Amino acid sequence: MKHAAKILFFTLIFSGVNAQEGRINNLVQDVRRQHLNFGGRLLTSGINLEANYTYSLREKTRLGVQIQCGNLKSKREHKVDNALYQDSKPYVFGKLNNLYTLHLGLQYQRILFEIRRKNGVQISFLASSGGLLGKLTPNYVYLRDPYLTDNSIKPTLEKYDPENQFPQYVYGRASYFEGWDESSRLCGYYGDMSFFFDIARREKFTFGLKLGGRIDHFSNSFVLFFRGADYQTFTSLYTSIIIGLNK
Repeated sequence: MKHAAKILFFTLIFSGVNAQEGRINNLVQDVRRQHLNFGGRLLTSGINLEANYTYSLREKTRLGVQIQCGNLKSKREHKVDNALYQDSKPYVFGKLNNLYTLHLGLQYQRILFEIRRKNGVQISFLASSGGLLGKLTPNYVYLRDPYLTDNSIKPTLEKYDPENQFPQYVYGRASYFEGWDESSRLCGYYGDMSFFFDIARREKFTFGLKLGGRIDHFSNSFVLFFRGADYQTFTSLYTSIIIGLNK
C-alpha cells in the first residue's frame, strides 16, 4: 500500500511538471516575432494609406519600417459648386496645385498595457520618422459657357487660373491625374507619434484604432492657392483603422 502511494505521489508530481512545461512551451510558441499591418488614415490635412512591418526585439518592444502614401492639403480648403449647372463637380476655389506624398521611415513601438482579460485592449505607443517625397501637380478644371443653349458643346479642359477664369464658367473639377506630367518634385522629412488601441482577440491578428499627430516639412516652400501664403510645413492630427497579421 505504501509502495503504491509512493508511485502515485511521484506520478502526480511528474504529471504536474510536464503540464507546467507544456504551458510554458505554449506561451513560447504564442510569441509572435513579425508584425505586418495596413490601414487607412484620415488626417486634418489629407488622407493616407499606410503599411507597417515591425519585428519584436524584446517582449514589449518592436522596431520596423513604415510607408505611407496620400495627399496633403490646406486646412482652408473649401469646395464650391457652380449653381448654374445641376451636374457640376465640386472644386476647391482658388486652389492652383495638388500635393501628393510618399513617406518612408523607421517605426518604434512600445507596448504599454497588454490584454489581461477577454474583453481587454492592448495599448501601444508608436513613434516614426523618415524621408518625405512630394509631387506638386497643377490643378485642372472643366470650363463651359453658362449662356450657351447648345448642350452638345462639351466642357473644355484647362489649367485652373482664377485670375482669368470667371467662377460662373468653371463647370467643375477635372480628374486628380490631370497635370501629372507637369508636376514638380519636393523632398523633406516627417515625424509621427501615436497611440494604438488593439482590440483583436487572437494572437495572430491585429485590429484596432490609432490616434496621433504628424509633422511634414519640405526643404522648399511652394504655392497651393492663388494669392495665398507659401507652404512648407504641415501639422496634422489623425485617426487610422489598422488590420494586420502577427507571425
